[in-house]
Formats: sequence, C-alpha cells, structure tokens
Amino acid sequence: MPTKAETAYPRLKNYVTSRELTKIYTPTQQELALANQYTVRQVMARFHCGDRLLRIKRSQPDFTEWSQQRDPEGIAWKYQQGQFVPNMG
Repeated sequence: MPTKAETAYPRLKNYVTSRELTKIYTPTQQELALANQYTVRQVMARFHCGDRLLRIKRSQPDFTEWSQQRDPEGIAWKYQQGQFVPNMG
C-alpha cells in the first residue's frame, strides 16, 4: 500500500492564517469584472435607453461619464471585448 506522500492528495497546513485565506479567496479585478458582465438587454434596462443609442454611445470617448449619469446607482461603465462591465478604476 502506498504511503500518504506517494498519493495524489495535497499536503495541507494544519493552520491557515486569515491573511492567507484573504489572499487565496479574494477575487482579482479581472475575476470581478468577469462576474459583473451584463448583457445588452440588462444595460438597456438599467440605463433606460434603446439598443441604437447604446450602440452609438458605447464607442464614444465619454461613454463612462454618460453611463454613470444614466445608471440608477451612479456606477460608471465601460464596454470592452464585447461586454459591458462596471468601471473598477
């Protein structure tokens, strides 16, 4: 029978600090952006606008400011790689 060291099971520490847990389980900005992607329909409903206006505005340099004014919570948005995501910075 193989020993524990010869198996595929990882070796886990007996004690994990809160700092280590925070580092491991806190999502990155990229992960948050991926989780917060919205569809065109969701953004249209959120901004109270139509598809045509949204298509025009998303490619303009002032889209972030415009979206922040339209958003009910005052969140600034950006359009990147075909997705609408909250602007994290």
